[in-house]
Amino acid sequence: MKRIFLILAFSAMAMCGLVSCEKEMMDYEGEASLYFDVRWYVSHINQKYWPHRDWSEATFGNMEQNDTTYNFKIAVTGYPADHDREFTVVATDTTNAVEGRDFTIENTKCVIKAGESYTYLKVTAHRSEQMLNDTLLLQLKIVPSDELTLMFTDFKDAPVIPSGYSTYNDNPFYFPGTDVKSVNHNAAFHSLWLYDVPIKPAGWYGTEIGGIFGKFTAKKWRLLMEITGTSIADFASQTTMPSARAQALGETFGKYLLDMAASEETCIVDEDGTMMWVNYIDTNGGTRKWSQTTTPYGYYNK
Repeated sequence: MKRIFLILAFSAMAMCGLVSCEKEMMDYEGEASLYFDVRWYVSHINQKYWPHRDWSEATFGNMEQNDTTYNFKIAVTGYPADHDREFTVVATDTTNAVEGRDFTIENTKCVIKAGESYTYLKVTAHRSEQMLNDTLLLQLKIVPSDELTLMFTDFKDAPVIPSGYSTYNDNPFYFPGTDVKSVNHNAAFHSLWLYDVPIKPAGWYGTEIGGIFGKFTAKKWRLLMEITGTSIADFASQTTMPSARAQALGETFGKYLLDMAASEETCIVDEDGTMMWVNYIDTNGGTRKWSQTTTPYGYYNK
């Protein structure tokens, strides 16, 4: 319901606030001013009215590849010029990711070609061991030139985090893995967060209160893939993981968990100390079943 409300809210924004901001930035006829033109994806709204986003993320925990490339759009206001216009982009002192190890910027010296009003900054993020224990940050900053200025200090249309939202699934504009959201709406900056901690994939059927797979944890997901012979790509969407397939995987995994629970020494314990659970255990476990909140102590000493 929250997701539906958020979508409706952005529809309203697209018809008013976003339009005015788009006109202010794109149709500005004064000095030529640069800004990051990276947008939030809103499928039912014309792309030119998508709200700006001041951060992106490299979620290696949900990727099979070790490198992923981003092309960040940088635009300039005013009319196209009849000559090439150059500027640079740098990593700020706020950056704790290490160039070469965690990321590579292909073209720090950027050019907006004659007759054009935008270019792309190519950045490749690399998986590193440091991302397993920490969330790293690459903060990019546009450096103005004699010909190209920086005048937009606030996107204005960047989405505000509504109160009451606390998880990535509830709110797609929440940065997962931390309570710190990017609030730097200065159009000269763009942040790329890098981490290697899995987040709940779109093809996961389950929540804290039930569902085929139950609550999501990285430990459960990795073990589920190992036991069922599936991969990260299989859980990318509910198209690659339809409910019937998820049900079959839940049955295979549930039987495995029941077998392992034959003794306290071999039972599978989840990240929070409870016995790992899927719905099959509840529906087919009989006298051996347990709930999502059952601990090994409570199960073997009842």
